[in-house]
Amino acid sequence: MMEQRGINTLLVHGRRRSKIEMMLDLLWACDTPVPLTKTKIYYRSNLNFQTLKELSSRLIERGLLTKRLLGKNTTVFKTTEKGRTLLSSYYNILDELGEKKYC
Repeated sequence: MMEQRGINTLLVHGRRRSKIEMMLDLLWACDTPVPLTKTKIYYRSNLNFQTLKELSSRLIERGLLTKRLLGKNTTVFKTTEKGRTLLSSYYNILDELGEKKYC
């Protein structure tokens, strides 16, 4: 699991988050030992349900996020190894540039 360095804010440097920043927040939120439901991801990532639905679909298509059904009605999500690699690369870039966009 990645250390707790998610962007996880509505505003980054006084502006709204970009789609990329929101996707990274979603990957960060799902990078937990146990897969999470949409509701838990909603609170961790600070994304509305429509945006969560759209971005999770894009991340699943690219192999960065997995989705599976537990029981009849529960869907859970988890960041893949490829997604963790992307997050790690992003944090390394921020560190190299001296940026502090994370918690």
